[in-house]
Amino acid sequence: MRALSISSTYAALALTVAGALPVLGCTSGQASPPVPTGKTDFVSAPFAGQSGGSFGASVSGGANASSAAAAPAAATSGAGQTAPRTVQETDLYRLEGNRLYYLNSYRGLMVFDVTNVDQPKFLGRSAIFGTPVDMIVSNAIATVVVGDWYGTLDSGAPFHGSIVRGLDATDPANIKVIGDAKLGGWVQDDRVVGTVLYAVSEDYGWDYSWGIGSGPVAGGGGVAIVSSGGVSSGASNGPSVIVSSVDFANGQIKAVNSRTYAGYGGVFNVTPNAIMLAHPDTPAAGDAGYVTPTKTDLQYLDISDPNGQIAERGTLQVDGVIDTSGADNGRWSLDFADGKTAHVIGCGSGQ
Repeated sequence: MRALSISSTYAALALTVAGALPVLGCTSGQASPPVPTGKTDFVSAPFAGQSGGSFGASVSGGANASSAAAAPAAATSGAGQTAPRTVQETDLYRLEGNRLYYLNSYRGLMVFDVTNVDQPKFLGRSAIFGTPVDMIVSNAIATVVVGDWYGTLDSGAPFHGSIVRGLDATDPANIKVIGDAKLGGWVQDDRVVGTVLYAVSEDYGWDYSWGIGSGPVAGGGGVAIVSSGGVSSGASNGPSVIVSSVDFANGQIKAVNSRTYAGYGGVFNVTPNAIMLAHPDTPAAGDAGYVTPTKTDLQYLDISDPNGQIAERGTLQVDGVIDTSGADNGRWSLDFADGKTAHVIGCGSGQ
């Protein structure tokens, strides 16, 4: 690993999954070298997950690990035929055929007939309590991500967090709930690969409760999501970033797997076979309590299983702190479009 100081207050980090880790860093108070000259134009990389390229070996053991695990195999279908797996963005609206599906914070899911775009016709709606975040629609089944949701677990204990809900809108005038998958914390970002929704969320580790005397509720579970949010006061086990997966195949909603890491906030990039998660490291608390992070943790996760299983393939820590509160919750501070190299922008001042 090598470092090059620059005058900017930000550090640009590049992680090569199969090799070393070149770093561009910055620390305040250091002399700045001459600014290098080079090309003045560029071509942007394909949007995250759209390149479809394979990715390399594990980074487990650090950037200079001598051994490399085999790359995960692509999903197959039939007699050795490779089934295409693409990454899809979720959104607040979807157009499927002549129907428009629209999520609204006050009116829930609404369905319109837009055969005549100049005279759209309202067909029906499903009320959603909480804050609708995103959705995807397939064959009139809407898979909706909802934050700030109150309900109960199967045990009857109170729950406050995020959920993934399936809504069957085949008959828009009679939309039916087909299932929920509960997620800890507050959902910030999500992607869909095949029939699996991946999300990142933030769980501050507090006991979820509705009032005095209510019992604790465990967090986690389900879809790959990045989130950040609060719950009612209670004992805290420390903040955690949760990456979860929820399978919505065949009109069913099923929480599959999750991975939890200590820290505040998280940014992830998703490709057809892998997730790169970046979040500020959580240093051990000092005598004075909270210690400001100075590093970023990277988790390289294998999601090649079409059913939503998540396997950790490597971790790495780099200097500089990624901003998870910027535009779109900091998603543009991490790039992993080619599935091989992660580019991270993090603040390096104050080190």
